[in-house]
Amino acid sequence: LVVRARGIMERKYGAEDSHLKPYLEAEAVVELYTGHLKESQKLYEKALQLSIKQDKGHPHFGTRKLLMKLADVHERQGNLAEAEKMLRKKLQLEEIAHGKEHHKVRDALIDLGNLLLKEKKYKPSEEALLRALNMFEQQGDDDPRVELKVMASYAELLRKSGRTGEAARQETKVKHLKEQLVRDFGALPEEKKELEGEVFDAE
Repeated sequence: LVVRARGIMERKYGAEDSHLKPYLEAEAVVELYTGHLKESQKLYEKALQLSIKQDKGHPHFGTRKLLMKLADVHERQGNLAEAEKMLRKKLQLEEIAHGKEHHKVRDALIDLGNLLLKEKKYKPSEEALLRALNMFEQQGDDDPRVELKVMASYAELLRKSGRTGEAARQETKVKHLKEQLVRDFGALPEEKKELEGEVFDAE
């Protein structure tokens, strides 16, 4: 159905019109969850091209979202270097759109830091994760499990980079935060959910 819908829109508006973007995204989601990663990547790349064209130099939320989705597809294929490029670009656009202290910038730093950790790029990963953790301290957060996960990622980074003493101290902090959350909520609060293939957000 999504392929048919895209075909109808292509005939109506042409293959380079921004009206096609949501149909390309919908088809990319179908390809992704049926295991056709390369096809999903191509569809997301086409949607990104149309989104950038539509931006006219002012990065829209849709462009930043597509960069995240492309990063995910590349990571699933093991193309971590390409995923890193997408996440670095997303971080740059979030900073342009919101300033360097916005929670969306913090979230982009977390995504980048975790990917760099997978790539064993410990120094840049540490820079990203520490910057995110500093933002948590300054701003607080309405989803404490996110901060907990970042703290755990940082502990993992310290241990993998051979800094066992620092890792042990960070792991103690993680343990204490978990215990605090259990005291406050009776259990670890569930994270916010997103519908598969769609993100509902406010700028």
